[in-house]
Amino acid sequence: AAPLRGDGIRQRFRGDTDEHRVRDDGAGHGERHVLLTQMDPVRPDRHAPERERLARGLADVEGLFAAMLSKLGESAYHVGFQGNRILAALSELVIGWLLMRGADGALQRLADGSLSTSEWAFYEGKVAAARFFARAVLPKLAAARAIAEATDNALMELDESVF
Repeated sequence: AAPLRGDGIRQRFRGDTDEHRVRDDGAGHGERHVLLTQMDPVRPDRHAPERERLARGLADVEGLFAAMLSKLGESAYHVGFQGNRILAALSELVIGWLLMRGADGALQRLADGSLSTSEWAFYEGKVAAARFFARAVLPKLAAARAIAEATDNALMELDESVF
């Protein structure tokens, strides 16, 4: 596959397995879709609400990057103002995805029924951590996006004497 470029990349989070692949779904438009996980049609998705929050988080991070790219034409200060927020949002999204992968594997181990008490507790903890993170942390990505979209350059337009 051709190397991915920053423009036009969309990522979709869905499914229960660890199969990763890149495919060109853009029909000549150069758009790449990274399917991070593939849906298992036999097993019901026990993480549907969390997976939906992860997908919303992805849309918010994409919106954050789109806002910064559109404001970059006005001034490079916009990216400077939002640099920490962008990095934090991206890291929280990746952490959420990694926790969901771990929880999917944990659910598979829990389903086989051959675990000791301590192993069962460990895997239940992995599932609980992913659910907590999806409910408590991922919704903050919408706020990060809204702040970035609403930020203007007014501070940098002030005269130096006001400082």
